[in-house]
Amino acid sequence: MVRQAAKVSYPPYIYALNKSSTLIQPSSRLRLAAVVILYYPEKDVLSNVLSYSSQVDKVYLADNSEKPDTSLVKALRQGLPHGEYLQDGVNKGIAARLNQVCQLAKAAGYDYLLTMDQDSLFSGNNLTDYLHCFETFPDRDKVAMCGVEYQHSDWLSAQCKAEQCTQLITSGSFLNLHLWESMGGFDENLFIDMVDFEFCYRAIVRGHQIVIFKNIVLDHFLGTTSFRSEDSGEAKRERTLYSPIRLYYMYRNYLYMKKRYEQHFPGEIRQTQLAVRSRIKNNLLLKKDRLKILRYLIRAVSDHRSGKMGKYQH
Repeated sequence: MVRQAAKVSYPPYIYALNKSSTLIQPSSRLRLAAVVILYYPEKDVLSNVLSYSSQVDKVYLADNSEKPDTSLVKALRQGLPHGEYLQDGVNKGIAARLNQVCQLAKAAGYDYLLTMDQDSLFSGNNLTDYLHCFETFPDRDKVAMCGVEYQHSDWLSAQCKAEQCTQLITSGSFLNLHLWESMGGFDENLFIDMVDFEFCYRAIVRGHQIVIFKNIVLDHFLGTTSFRSEDSGEAKRERTLYSPIRLYYMYRNYLYMKKRYEQHFPGEIRQTQLAVRSRIKNNLLLKKDRLKILRYLIRAVSDHRSGKMGKYQH
């Protein structure tokens, strides 16, 4: 039986951002690689990857696109001479691709993996500061994953500010490959959605730390759609809309997470429930394929009950 997770209520750890550290090239102390998961990326993906590629020893480009853009692949290979492009024509989801790259990076001798989304980047000195803060963080070996703020930060000091937390998004996170291995990797039952949260919860339950650096900001972009309600005539607002299959994964995986982790993280599971319900409501109100969405949601409940996880089977 999994033991009860300890409550994460430690005070923040604030310390100097020591830029005189010898960590100018991260490979001098940390063997650090990066991975970006691709799925039909936009043309600007190369500039996003270049925002962090010079600070790591190697970049793995794991492409889930069934039919990649050959011209874009060529540009990525030419622009990233220390990159390794991985593609097999199959969308294997987030968890399986992360596990694949973690295995490759671990076998190559890397200690940590910077995990990135294709639409994320580090601007200014954020990544340099992030590396300095992480290098000097005490008990770093006990941290399964550390991450950063995205879009903005309320911490304006030049000091490092690290806090223990219960969940992080994958993008912009440093993953401890030794602890990843001891934990059995990412949960491929989830395919996509909540893969990062599940890993964080499992790490905490096993006694490891999840840490966020509040002084570091990742530029992380979410897709939005402008709309005008056809029924009410309201002014345009911004909402993120999803395909029915994506809503299937969100709802099925929420049910999976609720069953496994509600006893340990009731507040977080409640927040996830509210977020998923809000997304479903917005899509039912604003999209025309309402019946299709409902069919996928019913299938999500059915698959969860019968234990059908992983990639959706048509």
